[in-house]
Amino acid sequence: VNMPLFPGHLQMEAVAQFGVFLILKLLKDNKLLPTLTGTEFPELNTMAPPGETLTMMATIRLVDRRKLTFEALIENRYTRSSGKVQGMLLSPRVLKKMLSSFETDRESSDAPSED
Repeated sequence: VNMPLFPGHLQMEAVAQFGVFLILKLLKDNKLLPTLTGTEFPELNTMAPPGETLTMMATIRLVDRRKLTFEALIENRYTRSSGKVQGMLLSPRVLKKMLSSFETDRESSDAPSED
């Protein structure tokens, strides 16, 4: 069948991105950025064909000063899937430092060897 679908793993990604959007809107301290650290969606065998209504709901919790979790539910007429998305609130300086460590690793592995 040649029909486009919106698969479960992309639905989970949409929930995570929407959660980050909501967190940015709710933050009173504009100096912190939400950062995704993990997801737990045990059942991602859901699909949504074109024209299907997809419901996404989440409860956002600030576990401690910097740790975020939100419990999410994805539902349509075919299935229902629930899971968790975890994240952290980081300062831009810390986030930049973390990202630069990945760039250094990649650049050193791309460098030609002198053998």
